Amino acid sequence: MEHALSPPQLIQARARVEALIVERERLARALTTIGSVRRVYPSKANFLLVEFTNARRAFEASRAAGLLVRDVSSQPGLEACLRISIGLPEQNDRLLKALEQA
Repeated sequence: MEHALSPPQLIQARARVEALIVERERLARALTTIGSVRRVYPSKANFLLVEFTNARRAFEASRAAGLLVRDVSSQPGLEACLRISIGLPEQNDRLLKALEQA
């Protein structure tokens, strides 16, 4: 536990959080340009909640690209939504490409 709180580890953790924030914002902006995306909900977490015109098609396109997203469409009020975790830039680029083609 003490090792995790050492100055080098804290610096590394802050850098990871900053990278995640930058990537989350990039992904959110890019998703809004995809025709099948209705809404990208604001997020301060390590994921985005995204509403689609056809969540099933977006889910299947993500799976076909080898990416896992969480189908939350069975939750009340989220019938057309997927929960997308923020990945590495390469993973997020694959997701964007898959969704653009869906």
